[in-house]
Order: sequence, then C-alpha cells, then structure tokens
Amino acid sequence: MTNTRLTFFNEIHRDTLNAFYLPQEQEKFTAMPNEALKKCEEDPGRHPVVIEAGDKTVGFFVLHKGENIRDFTANPNAMVIRALSINHPRPRKRVCKSCDAAAATVCFQTLPGSERTDPSRKL
Repeated sequence: MTNTRLTFFNEIHRDTLNAFYLPQEQEKFTAMPNEALKKCEEDPGRHPVVIEAGDKTVGFFVLHKGENIRDFTANPNAMVIRALSINHPRPRKRVCKSCDAAAATVCFQTLPGSERTDPSRKL
C-alpha cells in the first residue's frame, strides 16, 4: 500500500487540485478544491490540507474553526473537516481511512487549542 500523508496546501498543489475530477453524482456532497480554496483565502479560520499518496496529490479537505461552524457544534474550540474530496478514480476507502487519524494529528499539533468532537452527537 502506498504511504498516505497530509500536508498543508502550498501553491505547488494548485494545478493538480484544479484538475480534480468527481463524477457529477458526487459533486453535490462536497465542494471541489478550487472552490474551497477561494473560501480559505477569505476566511482565516479555514486551513486547506492536501492528501498525498506516494508522490501524487490524491485528495483535499479543509480544517475549519470559528463562528461559521456553530451549526455543527457548540464547542468553541472544535474544528470540522469540510470539502473532503478524493480525486476520482483513486481507491477512496483506503485513502480516507489512512487520513482519519492523520487529520487529528495535523489538527492538534499545528493548530493549538483545537478539540475533536463527536460528529454524531446532536447539539
């Protein structure tokens, strides 16, 4: 299995992310990376993260903290994952599973004061 790692977005990733493809039936569930990056530029509470497998950029998501996530949690220190996309036709299940624990590590080590919340818990 290819090594999966997370890194914060850098301009060197932009062209690859702009070329991401998702089937139309999946586009309704997430924002494409180019759309999410525009929002990240406007909102300092959004932190874009790139998923790499080996030497390839295969996925993307945004760690989001701040007032705009209050619909999801009342915890003022919570951070949510938004705009998760894995470039089609990568093996999504394997990539996403590898990223779950890594996302928490990135969040807690580089964005102090963040807390994990149970997404299934209702407010």
